[in-house]
Amino acid sequence: MVEMRDESRFASAATLTALEFPAFLNVVAAGSATDAGRRALLDLRPATDRASLDQDLRRAREVEQLLEKGALVEAFEEPVLPVLERLERDPANLAGAELAPIRYLLRASAGISEQVRSADPSCPELDAWLTELPDLSDLARGIERTLDERGSVREEASPRLATAAKRARRLRQGLYRRLEDLARRHSEHMAEETIPLHEGRLLLLLRSGSKGRMPGLVHGRSATAKSLYFEPLEAVEPNNELQEALAEQEEERRRIFKALVDEIYSARKDLVAHVEVLAEVDLRQAAVRWGQRIDCRLMPVGEGRALRLVGARHPLLEPRLADDRLAT
Repeated sequence: MVEMRDESRFASAATLTALEFPAFLNVVAAGSATDAGRRALLDLRPATDRASLDQDLRRAREVEQLLEKGALVEAFEEPVLPVLERLERDPANLAGAELAPIRYLLRASAGISEQVRSADPSCPELDAWLTELPDLSDLARGIERTLDERGSVREEASPRLATAAKRARRLRQGLYRRLEDLARRHSEHMAEETIPLHEGRLLLLLRSGSKGRMPGLVHGRSATAKSLYFEPLEAVEPNNELQEALAEQEEERRRIFKALVDEIYSARKDLVAHVEVLAEVDLRQAAVRWGQRIDCRLMPVGEGRALRLVGARHPLLEPRLADDRLAT
């Protein structure tokens, strides 16, 4: 199969619609693991070029062989195509969590390449195809080293960030202990024992009637208006130091994240090449699995012979696909 076009020498778009070819593709695409594979499947048209058809058949046979040992492409938790479009259009406003599909993509590419390299017997078609892929292993390692699974910048992403994070923790813990001690010593003035974070500062909850009984600053009332957000005088300077440490930590996080996004942006065309291979492998995986469900076989392409169909029927009439068709 080759990429979809409105018309082909084999059949017009109107003919294919009448034959329910799009509906058939939709059923097969239900087995795709990625949005890229699904799009590639839905964009198919019958092939008209013998050379490309033979090559597709060889690749499909190799995918079929590899699937005997397990999936080549695992299902992505999130779509990969939108983040590539966003990367091209608005990279400056990407969030860390949005980069997760790129991480999945590079993991999937590495996994496919490893399975192909270790295949026995070998898979020359897929191997030659994957060998042409741009090497993004450094980028993959950079993403893994910089971001955790939630897309947040890891504390150990740079020595400066690690130092700032350690200092912020030390200051926060010291301030908590100081405020806990104050709350115990002045429990008669406390509305609650908790130490809330209000507008970035660690405070106490003071009874409204205790205002002026302790030296410090009032930062507003609670939602119930029965207590005050109160900063004891001796907590003001530690809170300021904590704010400075947190600001330094956030500044370094932003610098690291921007550098990573810049690196990903520079590699965007190479990432597209990886997506294209992922989509094609996912396409063939879904097609092979679909065929296995209803006992289909990959057949060689004949040369100069008539094709006789005995007991042929439309694939969508296959009883084992009834539930799939209802779901699409």
